[in-house]
Amino acid sequence: MLSAEEHWQLRVKLQVAMRVLKEETCPECGYPIWLCHSSLDTVQWEVEWSTCYANAAVEEAKKLQENKRHLSSGETPHAVFDHELGDWPTRQAGLESM
Repeated sequence: MLSAEEHWQLRVKLQVAMRVLKEETCPECGYPIWLCHSSLDTVQWEVEWSTCYANAAVEEAKKLQENKRHLSSGETPHAVFDHELGDWPTRQAGLESM
């Protein structure tokens, strides 16, 4: 069992970690902001598609009501890091390139 002091120290560390995680996560795509906002030539993106079947069921129900359909049910675009030009840059390199 943790002492009161150890518990307090752990709580502070977790609060700091959560704040950094929130501040450094892109609200648009969810990737680390230092990566997805990087202008480095080695950071390239491609688009892949995936299907969320839970979302597909909701969209199918909406489709029955609206009779409109632009994408397949549940399909949403999302970014996937292209490793052909190399691995992710370090956090520091990404931050410095912003």
